[in-house]
Amino acid sequence: MARLKEVSGVGQRKHREVLSSLLEAIGKRDGTEKVDRTHAEVKDMVLASMDRETILQFLSRECPVSRIRFLMLYPEYIAPYLFRVRNNQG
Repeated sequence: MARLKEVSGVGQRKHREVLSSLLEAIGKRDGTEKVDRTHAEVKDMVLASMDRETILQFLSRECPVSRIRFLMLYPEYIAPYLFRVRNNQG
């Protein structure tokens, strides 16, 4: 379990470094105002995406009966869940 956290932390740092470099390059090219404006525009989408990812992570750890119940209550998660299952099998 400690190894999983360690690997996860490395991935998070990499994404943050890439994002920082990208924002710096865009800021130099278009100005910091555009970066700030774009960041404000996508913030809600990013938070919604993180929420969906968290739901799918919890759902994948539930027993099959609980998954089916959840997906019956919230059918909008069926496609993302099936996409996740298909990608994890291959």
